[in-house]
Amino acid sequence: GGGGSADKLELLVLSGNDCSPKGPGRDFCDGLSIIVNLKSLSLAMCNLGDAGVTDLFEVLSLRDGGAKAACLLEELDISHNNLGPATARALVSVLGRNEHLRSLSIKANELGPEGADAMAECLVANKGRLQRLDIAQNGFMLDGARMLLEAFVSPVTFAINIVRPSGQSTGATLSSTLRVMGINPTSVLDQWNNNRPAEAVRAGDFVVRVNDKTSTKLILEELGSRAELEIVVNRP
Repeated sequence: GGGGSADKLELLVLSGNDCSPKGPGRDFCDGLSIIVNLKSLSLAMCNLGDAGVTDLFEVLSLRDGGAKAACLLEELDISHNNLGPATARALVSVLGRNEHLRSLSIKANELGPEGADAMAECLVANKGRLQRLDIAQNGFMLDGARMLLEAFVSPVTFAINIVRPSGQSTGATLSSTLRVMGINPTSVLDQWNNNRPAEAVRAGDFVVRVNDKTSTKLILEELGSRAELEIVVNRP
């Protein structure tokens, strides 16, 4: 069928509309994946509560290539919505899976110190894809603020597990400091990146361990000689 009138919609502001107790509704959330040009959504001050973000978070967790289309939103504002620690915990999985969101405002809610711990986990799970995060006015207290500060200044570290076909390289071009300079097309690492974009290895990452090897010389030998490889990466 032909496109609807919303096909070119890029910004949608619904702030100040009471959506309690179940949020904006399943049909609305499913529609976020259909309007492919929609990049920015504001649901600030909509009285969502923890229950009101469930459908939204489920859609935001969809990945490219799945049975349902992924949501392409890049900016989301859910500030001033009576959100508690449960929402922060749910966000860990969402931000670990979502590949498109770059800006998230969750300010002026009720995340508290427990929520601060969960938001720190969110940063680790997201692996640096999120570029702007507004979490002001959430009652984190001193301990919560310290946890978040540690997460902000710490490099992202994650591991991938691949099998290198006999006679082929992993496909990563590495500098003398084991910095990833590029990924060769059609290589085993390129296939990994295409299949699991949320855990993709990209230029600028550093390889810090391969299997149980941590020195540069042994890491390079391991990459060239072993088929089963656990590669641990730091993202500054």
